[in-house]
Amino acid sequence: MKGTAIYARYSSHAQDDGTSIEVQIEQCERAAGGACKHYIDRAKTGRAMGGRTQLLAMLADVEAGKIGRVFVYKFDRLGRAAETHVIAQQLDDAGVELVSATEGTNELARGIQLVVAADHSRQLAQRTRDGLIKRFEQGGFAGGVAPYGYRVVTKDGRRVLEIEPAEAAVVRDVVRQYLNEAAGFKTIAKRMRERGIASRRGAGWSFTSVRSLLINPVLTGVVRFNVRKMHLNRTTGRRVARLKAEAEHLERQDESLRILDDDTFQQIQDRIGRAAKGETPRAPRGIAPFTGLVFCECGAKCYRVTSENAKGSYNYYVCSRHLRYGDCPHGARIREDALIGIVNARFARVFDRADEIIAKACEIAEQAMRGNRAEGDRLKREIAGVEQDQARLVELLMDREISSPAKQAVNRKLADAEAELGRLRGALDQLREDAVGGAEGLAGIVREVFDRARTNLEGVTSSGEFNRFVEQFVGPMLIKPDGSVAQKKLPAEDISTGSSQPIRLVAGGGFEPPTSGL
Repeated sequence: MKGTAIYARYSSHAQDDGTSIEVQIEQCERAAGGACKHYIDRAKTGRAMGGRTQLLAMLADVEAGKIGRVFVYKFDRLGRAAETHVIAQQLDDAGVELVSATEGTNELARGIQLVVAADHSRQLAQRTRDGLIKRFEQGGFAGGVAPYGYRVVTKDGRRVLEIEPAEAAVVRDVVRQYLNEAAGFKTIAKRMRERGIASRRGAGWSFTSVRSLLINPVLTGVVRFNVRKMHLNRTTGRRVARLKAEAEHLERQDESLRILDDDTFQQIQDRIGRAAKGETPRAPRGIAPFTGLVFCECGAKCYRVTSENAKGSYNYYVCSRHLRYGDCPHGARIREDALIGIVNARFARVFDRADEIIAKACEIAEQAMRGNRAEGDRLKREIAGVEQDQARLVELLMDREISSPAKQAVNRKLADAEAELGRLRGALDQLREDAVGGAEGLAGIVREVFDRARTNLEGVTSSGEFNRFVEQFVGPMLIKPDGSVAQKKLPAEDISTGSSQPIRLVAGGGFEPPTSGL
């Protein structure tokens, strides 16, 4: 037996006629003569289907044949847009009776009520906009969340903005940092989080919130309104902001709201503009020995920080996630001088074993060449087989007793054989090309890499030069929780030799990157 359902809703921006969910349910159950299954969308606009999960659930149950009657307090509870007629028709097509507790069941009356509801929604939106514009022109607060540095108070019966002294002090401090310390939005946001300063929306300070604070002209007493309009996305039920034409923007000057002078505000905008073009000067810090090359196991880069105590000043590489948020499960941390010592010691051992490693590389090359010869023999056998197949197919084509359809099939097989022959010959040519040079050529390349690495390491005189050396001959490193160091990428890597052909270093092949085995 099909059940009876109640659908109730109130708007996200106004309870249009003051009827609460409870009143709607009470009236509907009274009209239905008993308890019903409830489908309730709270704080959902009636001008879109998107976001009304309970309405969609009810329609799914209707399609499943679980519902025979649907009660609403008024037809406009179903919605206030053209789609509402479609919903009502969908219920009719499913054999479901749609009943309004206050407006009955007449289809003509329902259609009229839905049209009236849609028109009422449009007029209500226009009256709301007109009222907000009037309030703005009279110096009142037009709604929304007060900008950081301000609060909303009631004066002479009107809600107005005024400066919040404690927050205004924070604003001035942010401006000082941005203009005088070469601190960016991210750095300032991090400092504010560390100081426990609450943001306006409670989501925590970020790049975006600091930037929004600094570009708001209200800091100079300029109050703007009607700059953008919220458009309803009927698919999702969410409202999306779109900028209006500049001619529609409203603006007034209120000196009581000024926190910054015009020159300071312009300096901020100029610096933001230069930063967008990449022209912002940065504090000279140089390049640290392992900048961009050290990582934590959580995947974050490790940044260099300086720690001072009674024994002296030390540089450490610490997980950036741990520095910013304090929630890294690994917390990589290693002293810079210890890391430099590890790299130098590892290279010293590698240089001492140069002859041994070159011999191992040659042995691997010989093994590879033997494998290449075996693979070459296999390819030659396959080529010979394909050529024999081609010869047989050509004989068939010359046979006058074979029908035309059969010859077409033979032609297709000949084309396939030709393509396979091309592939096999290409593979054989590549194999021959790879074999050029042999073991002696590989030994020369490996020795060249050794000599160049030793020369570069001996010529290091600055942190930047050491950084470039590590980047070229070591690559990215991983700091483990126990302080040990490993290669970040385990697959084989190409190391440039300065020639047209790189040498591929294979882990376990004798010439391993300096961090392997640490």
